Amino acid sequence: SYLQDKREKAFNDFVRAGFPTNKMESWRGTDLSKALSQEYELRMEAPASPVDLETIFHCTVPHFETYLVAQLNGWYVYNNSPLTYLPNGVVVGSLAAAFRQFPELIEEHYGKYALTDSDGLTALNTAFAKDGIFIYVPDNTTVEDVIQSVNIVDSDRNLMLQSRNLIILGKNSHLKLVHCDDSISHQVSFINSVTEISLGCNASLDHYKLQNKDEHSTLINSVYFRLEEGSSLNSSAVSLNGGIIRNCAEVILAGENSSANLYGLYLMDRNQHIDNQVFVDHAVPRCQSNEMFKGILDDHASGVFNGH
Repeated sequence: SYLQDKREKAFNDFVRAGFPTNKMESWRGTDLSKALSQEYELRMEAPASPVDLETIFHCTVPHFETYLVAQLNGWYVYNNSPLTYLPNGVVVGSLAAAFRQFPELIEEHYGKYALTDSDGLTALNTAFAKDGIFIYVPDNTTVEDVIQSVNIVDSDRNLMLQSRNLIILGKNSHLKLVHCDDSISHQVSFINSVTEISLGCNASLDHYKLQNKDEHSTLINSVYFRLEEGSSLNSSAVSLNGGIIRNCAEVILAGENSSANLYGLYLMDRNQHIDNQVFVDHAVPRCQSNEMFKGILDDHASGVFNGH
């Protein structure tokens, strides 16, 4: 019932707000009209058969050892179980499975940071998202392995994906997370991804976002962080390829002595377009934040940056 109420409100918010246009102040530099003129398929059911991740994705970065989890066309990929319970109490797996397994955690965090009142695409995602990555790190826990989350698009159809991720770090916990967006096929795609991340008191997160998409893709990647007292965030976005990429990072420094460092690097060429939007809310005193974004634009590529 909690999710149903969230979906209904979000759908009504989307109907009211609609898709963003470049007449809106925050969208003046990014035009989605061409991307939205395509016809897309919205897949609301999980793949019928198990998927062997090894056959479709290989990380080519040498000496990069990670704990790999993946989404394929918006759905979590697994062989044995949709949720993996690590010995230290960490839970990694499917958000759809977490909806059923951890209803109290879901009600405490899901939809609490990614608000749908003023953002049409976040509202659309909340109304239609079915699955994504779920990570829970309990109090006083350090995750030794880097967790690598890969969002892969591989289809012979034009897909519109509404993937959703929820990451929860308990008090005094520590996590290193790499979030990769990659394409296997080169069909037209529209990925509207929303991630909510909660950092408990004195928790720390090193967050890396790596994007290597194709020329025919539109990627809207919205990440909402909430930092409690004494917590720290280091987030770096590296964008290498993509037709249209828009990264939106919204950080709420909700507890005193919390800190956030947000960095970005982009290398775009041909007719590619990159848009980085950062909003940091110093909601309480005695907090610190830093932003630094640098990029190279070649050929007819274009870029936008707004930091608030």
